[in-house]
Amino acid sequence: GVGNFSDQLRGFSMTINSDTVAQLEVTLRTQAAPSLTSTANQLVESVRYPGGATAQQIALVMRALTACRLAGLVDHESHERLAAEGYLLHHLYRAFSEGHAEAAARCAFAYLQSIPDACGPNQYVGNSQAGHESLRELLRTPDRIAGALNEFVAIVSQDTGILGLARIMDSAPPEPTLLNAAFQVLVESDPAAQTPEFLTEHWRKIQENLKDIESDEVSDAFQAFVGRLRSLADVPPLIVAGSFEPEDATLYMAVLRASGNEALSNWCASGLRSLEAESWAGSLSNNGVLVSLLLKLKQRDQTLKMGTAYLDGLSSHAQSTVHSNDDHGIGDSLPELILLLGGGNRDLLTRRTYEALEGVGGEATQLFFALYGPLLTERDFLLTQPRFVYRICTPLLVQRNTPGLRWLSEVFRAQPDLLSQHSDQSAVADFRSRVRGALAAVDEDEENSDAIRAIADALSIEPEPEFENNSVEGTASTSDE
Repeated sequence: GVGNFSDQLRGFSMTINSDTVAQLEVTLRTQAAPSLTSTANQLVESVRYPGGATAQQIALVMRALTACRLAGLVDHESHERLAAEGYLLHHLYRAFSEGHAEAAARCAFAYLQSIPDACGPNQYVGNSQAGHESLRELLRTPDRIAGALNEFVAIVSQDTGILGLARIMDSAPPEPTLLNAAFQVLVESDPAAQTPEFLTEHWRKIQENLKDIESDEVSDAFQAFVGRLRSLADVPPLIVAGSFEPEDATLYMAVLRASGNEALSNWCASGLRSLEAESWAGSLSNNGVLVSLLLKLKQRDQTLKMGTAYLDGLSSHAQSTVHSNDDHGIGDSLPELILLLGGGNRDLLTRRTYEALEGVGGEATQLFFALYGPLLTERDFLLTQPRFVYRICTPLLVQRNTPGLRWLSEVFRAQPDLLSQHSDQSAVADFRSRVRGALAAVDEDEENSDAIRAIADALSIEPEPEFENNSVEGTASTSDE
């Protein structure tokens, strides 16, 4: 009986069996639980006994120890010492060697509760050093022991649940597949995972473990999880009670999609307006979730306008594309993003983008013209730029910048009289002469040949007439003589 349980523990007595432990667990749920304090102390001492216990005996004692701890009969310090002094790892090695799933899972979870980063103990006893290697192996490849994952999930579920597992994962190294696999099961089955507090605190773990993702965008699996949250209506009030954090934009996006909450939408808009230019520049460069959230808000509110920090972020993005062809997929969204600027800020973006192009001597990238070229085609704006011809048109031609020449051809095709209205006619005459020369010397195999012809056609420039070179050279020779 339970009254004699402590006598059965010395040296992991062979008389310990599952019926005895089950009876202990029942008694611990009654008013008689305090009378088992000495039994709980003896359990702690039994784990500290490095004798030759079998894995089955280890599993039973660890199960009984857990029951006493949950009943409040084992203090935190005593439990931690079992890990720090190496005893749990010593027994884990035996369980691992015998392939005993329950014993290995119980020792591993008890150890991680005290040392969540899975580093070594303060001291090694018996086989604890080998047990530490067994722990690392079990974390990496839980199928190393058949049934270990299921046992681990059951033990966690009966103990701390997903809350305790999440705490361990906060400190655990990135490799522990066992923890990730257990989280995937418990996030769907543990009621604690359905609370607003768990979602807002651990959304990254939920997203990463429901589905491997390669970007910051909201994954379908995570979105579905948020959508079926029983307490979804309580999530937006919890979010808006805090401060807007750019790194949590994926959470905001998922909750907004699932709930359509107006207060959350307004709160997100206010938060996005408060961001610094650096945040916008980074998100625009990576087509980050901040951009997705902004576009989502724009769908809900067509009058939404952004301020100067957003303008500065767009300007930085435009300047970066002048030099780099790294495209992260923002192109299709850029027209909508520009529309989020008010009229005055849009004019400022046009001017800054133009200045960025003017400053690179005709060496702007294809990406720049694809994204920001359409912004620089307005007739009234170009006519007010006195250096448009000799700082942009001519350098693009000299550099044979094919994307730039194609952009110019579109500008001139839409506005064939643009150069005739420009203030700097000497630069215009020089540019036309250069086009005429380029047209005469164009190589059919050059990729920019079509663009040069298109410019010439739009500006009604004919190629230079062909001369009889021999006659000219002969006359020059006679004259010299």
